[in-house]
Amino acid sequence: MTQAFTDFLAATRPTPAQRDAAIAGHRGLRERLQADPDLSGRIVATFLQGSYRRATALRPSEREPLDVDVVVVTDLSRERTTPEQALRLFRPFLQRHYPNKWATQGRSLGIELSSVDLDLVVTSAPSRADLLRVEEQATAIDEDRSPSLAELEAWRMEPLYVPNREISRWEPTHPLAQIAWTRAKNAKCNGHYVGVVRAIKWWRRIQPSLPKHPKSYPLEHLVGDCCPDGIRSVAEGLARTFEVMVTRYEPAVMVGRRPVLPNHGVPQQDVLARVPTDDFVVFIHAATQAAKRAEEALKERDPGESERRWRELLGGKFSS
Repeated sequence: MTQAFTDFLAATRPTPAQRDAAIAGHRGLRERLQADPDLSGRIVATFLQGSYRRATALRPSEREPLDVDVVVVTDLSRERTTPEQALRLFRPFLQRHYPNKWATQGRSLGIELSSVDLDLVVTSAPSRADLLRVEEQATAIDEDRSPSLAELEAWRMEPLYVPNREISRWEPTHPLAQIAWTRAKNAKCNGHYVGVVRAIKWWRRIQPSLPKHPKSYPLEHLVGDCCPDGIRSVAEGLARTFEVMVTRYEPAVMVGRRPVLPNHGVPQQDVLARVPTDDFVVFIHAATQAAKRAEEALKERDPGESERRWRELLGGKFSS
């Protein structure tokens, strides 16, 4: 069964060609930013964040393209620059290099390329901006086996601030804390945690009856909150994570509530703040059924029957 899960995870992660397209896309964007005569003097550093960096990204689909987040750390003052002004500074650059391929989003600038979507995340630098310069060479955590200096210092660093146009306010964000937490969690789970995240993301993708939320990082954070340390396989991690998810949150959803999950590095932020309670209730009900199926597949002694049960849970990508 180990090989079946290995094949499943390989079939659900971005292909080498897609990863190459992502690398070309984000490197091209970062090189253009550093060479731009109007912006380069204001840029402290650029680095990768998001599911691509944390090695939890799924193979793209028509509805869910491969997305790479590029953080641009600037010297812009939050006191003297509004969120709208900060994003406006980058529009001439985007018009020159990505005409008809970009759009302003609530907290970032989106660039749509043929094989990858790039999110340009403009941020205001903290006082220890020098550590962020070493992040420029960092890539996905499954490729960088050792943490960067900034990752090691993440919990002692101030958050970055990102411009939120929707509420006209700079908000704290701490992508390095999320990256550092993910790497540490993966180590505590014997290297299986990121596989559990991708498997549950895939399970969620193939459930046609599930509502829009939770997805993306809120879903990943929820998995991290429930996945036990010390798991010995992705299969065990799946069964135990669904089990904890149901045990921990079913009492709340029974009375129409959803939990509050503090964000890594910015504990005053609730990761689930934008997840409607009704959506969370439906999700936990689906997780209850998934927990039963995962437990049955894990306990099944016949390899062929066990594989069939896992395929029922995870779809046609799961096969030997």
